[in-house]
Amino acid sequence: MATNLNECLLGGTITEDPQIVGEGDGAWAFLKLMTTYAQRDADGKFTDQLQEIQLVADVPHHVRTAQKYIKKGKAMTVSGYYRTWEANGVTHHGFFVRKFIFASANYGAGQGGQGNYTPGMIG
Repeated sequence: MATNLNECLLGGTITEDPQIVGEGDGAWAFLKLMTTYAQRDADGKFTDQLQEIQLVADVPHHVRTAQKYIKKGKAMTVSGYYRTWEANGVTHHGFFVRKFIFASANYGAGQGGQGNYTPGMIG
């Protein structure tokens, strides 16, 4: 049985450098993104919980982007979809990347809060 979610946005911090498997247009990139979510405690208070998400980039452009621009510690948002499938009796799962969304590193720098930010700026 397969599970599919059409579109998700995840934001967080990359916890280790991407792992690239394969070469050329057949390469895949595997990344880990640390996110947080709120969980209610027994006393009714909410606390942040950490959740590491495995990301999979299988489109050649995304693999090259991961290889060139993404390193451990990078804060970012990822657009993609979650999928599970079975192969040879083993259940696999992954969050497949549709788009990497980078923050502008110099937003507001030296401009009194009026940085050179362009909405939708990538990389």
